[in-house]
Amino acid sequence: MHATEPFRLFTGFLLLSALLIGCVGASITPSPAPTSAASTTLENAPQFGEYFQGFTGTFVLHDLDNDRYLRYNPERCAQRFLPASTFKIVNSLIGLETGVIRDENQVLEWDGTQHEISTWNQNHTLKTAFRNSVVWYYQELARRVGREQMKHYVDEVGYGNQDITGNVDSFWLDGAIRISADEQVELLKRLYQGNLPFSRRSMKIVREIMILDDAAQYRLSGKTGSGKVGTTFIGWFVGYVETMDNVYFVATNMESPGPEANGLKAKEITHAILKELQLLPADSVLATPALSIELPYTYTYNDPDGSVKTLFEPPPAILEINGMKQVSAVGTFCWDRGCSDPLALLTPREALVVTSPLVGSLMLLIDHPPSALRLNVSEASAEDEMDETGAGRRWWDINPNLSGFTDLLLQKEQPIGLDLESGLYVVSVFAA
Repeated sequence: MHATEPFRLFTGFLLLSALLIGCVGASITPSPAPTSAASTTLENAPQFGEYFQGFTGTFVLHDLDNDRYLRYNPERCAQRFLPASTFKIVNSLIGLETGVIRDENQVLEWDGTQHEISTWNQNHTLKTAFRNSVVWYYQELARRVGREQMKHYVDEVGYGNQDITGNVDSFWLDGAIRISADEQVELLKRLYQGNLPFSRRSMKIVREIMILDDAAQYRLSGKTGSGKVGTTFIGWFVGYVETMDNVYFVATNMESPGPEANGLKAKEITHAILKELQLLPADSVLATPALSIELPYTYTYNDPDGSVKTLFEPPPAILEINGMKQVSAVGTFCWDRGCSDPLALLTPREALVVTSPLVGSLMLLIDHPPSALRLNVSEASAEDEMDETGAGRRWWDINPNLSGFTDLLLQKEQPIGLDLESGLYVVSVFAA
């Protein structure tokens, strides 16, 4: 890539279908109505093993109206595992019920501690903390609730083995509490039906903050969880999908010796199975909450003159779509100097998952409006990803097609829109 003027490069990461990166677009069109769940009558579904290749895992679905269960690896469905962040569902209910948190909009202030996931490095409400799975927020919530009240409600709910041994602010991450996929489904069913030992108001608030995708013909709600026990990594997705005429509760659990087993992967598997069962439209895209904001860094390289140069990262750009924000992993190659062929494009590690077409907004955190502003959207594949890692970023061997640039308005904040096919995309914004 070549440029004749000093451009600042901002990169975003979008996923359409499996993972999405970058989008700009018109209003979201309703997804087609899912078909009925007549195909979900089998008790055992070994065919779903294809989604768990490389993992040990399980999947359970409960068809509410027909009171039928569909399971992959049914023995594992009954085994209990560390709940990790899926416990935030009950933690939220307990915080609301005890009055520790007033409602989904009450703010808890960040104490200034720098966290690796930098979306955590700010004040949060219950709603944004749940969406971003902010650990410090729920730890503070648990400390305010206290062990006595926490134990009371865990027992009242009948949550898994009901053992909160460990620190009151981390027992769901590193303590003795365990819950099975079958029990997760029953908990969700009771929450949906209002049959948990909490007020109708508390349960309504939690049901609302769990919503991931609210389309015309279906609504998907849920929570991911990622954890580690010893040397084993664990991933969860638990939730439910409401169609026009039924509700289906799901829990996916998986493990592996490496970090590939995590909540995002469990959610991806769940979404694929629900589409295979025709409980979600074939073209549906699983919405993902706001993802990592990257911390400032410098990039050191060897100049052709033999000297070592250090480039400082420019201020980031923010892409917001349907209330979800992603802060760019900013490229430094073109900052305040003419661009030469870059080594790679940088994006945040996780894609922002959206439905296309869509409308978003772009904000540049710069002092003055730019003198030139261009947008490029490049489709990416696994083969384009480079081995380099660091600071929560991904590196892509992608050279944006210069003929594919779109001129944007010369202002720091503006709406942008895209209509993309399902796939993985890197969004690049060049500002001079």
